Amino acid sequence: MFYNPEVVQARLADRPDPASKASLNIQQAASFAPPTVTLRAANTTVTSATADISVTISDKNQPSKNIKVLVNGTLLGGGDLGKANGRGLAPGKTSLGVTDNLKEVSFNLPVPLEPGENIIEVAAFNGYTENRRSLSVTWRTTQRLPPPNLRILAIGVNKYDDSRIRSLNYCVSDAQGIIDSFKAQAGRRYAKVDSLLIADGEAITPTAANIRDKLKWLDQAGPRDVIILFLAGHGITADNNFYFAPKDVSLTTGNTLDTAKAISDRDILSVLDAPGKRIIFIDACQSGGVDGNLMTRVLMESNGLVFTAAQGSERSSEFEDLKHGIFTYSIMEGLRGKYNTRGAKDIKVLPLSVSVADYVSKEVERRTRGTREPLTQNPKVYSLGFPELTIAETE
Repeated sequence: MFYNPEVVQARLADRPDPASKASLNIQQAASFAPPTVTLRAANTTVTSATADISVTISDKNQPSKNIKVLVNGTLLGGGDLGKANGRGLAPGKTSLGVTDNLKEVSFNLPVPLEPGENIIEVAAFNGYTENRRSLSVTWRTTQRLPPPNLRILAIGVNKYDDSRIRSLNYCVSDAQGIIDSFKAQAGRRYAKVDSLLIADGEAITPTAANIRDKLKWLDQAGPRDVIILFLAGHGITADNNFYFAPKDVSLTTGNTLDTAKAISDRDILSVLDAPGKRIIFIDACQSGGVDGNLMTRVLMESNGLVFTAAQGSERSSEFEDLKHGIFTYSIMEGLRGKYNTRGAKDIKVLPLSVSVADYVSKEVERRTRGTREPLTQNPKVYSLGFPELTIAETE
């Protein structure tokens, strides 16, 4: 609530202070301790696919607002949360809402497990602050679960309706290339791969309305599925928020992007508020400008991962010989095992992100050294508690 970097920016620019997000003073805030979370399992080693847990959440001052349950970093959805046995609970998409202004909430819940060790985490929020507790439950079994499915939505914009917006060359091929790279994993890493392409020249064009509508398509994924959103096109940071430019966005009379017609970071990050392991790739200029306060809050609640092509005001580079943006190209190469060493078959998402970021930073500097406009591009990973994930396998 007291994180207001825009106040510092306004002071430096000799502008009036913007309105604060804080609705109370620091003395009042100091009295709001986080809720107490007590978490127990009937057994810490089980031979069935579920573990019975009991949860008690208490708060001396504030009633609880909502409760989230994660298993191995993945949110439980409403179908599982609806099995909670307790008073004053209303299951939602990814959380249990608390009704009746209760300061103490208790419930039992059967939690679905994966073979081996499982980290079960409960997060409780009272409207001001959050507390988390976790425990480990091991499912002893020789059973192997089938591989997950993958659902990927890829969006690419080369041409814009407003002629004042510079055209791009390879965003459509980036979106198609990412889909093709993951489709090659069907029957290998994933049981099946469902994909949807929104791009110039495709059946679904990348307008703002189409993009917002099809973001909901990702919610059809199952709770064990891997979900990927990929965006390639122009991006801009304005008022500490990132905006992705659909094809029908326009410039204002001051030649700035009309953010009311753009896809906001809130639209994009809404994808993370659902079950399943969720990843967002953004290959756009200034994609590292996603509002830090919003990003941190969303990632804390979802345990998702966001990987952006550039930071701050940096440009996301395209190169003619690659026929792709270099960020997307390096991801596609990584999925084919470019960065793996010692013959490893598994492509894990966090090491892949580190390798891509290092390669892009060095390669852009090398390619533009000595030119009239040397460039820097530093991809960035945003993640809080994202579970390590094998995102692809080489043959």
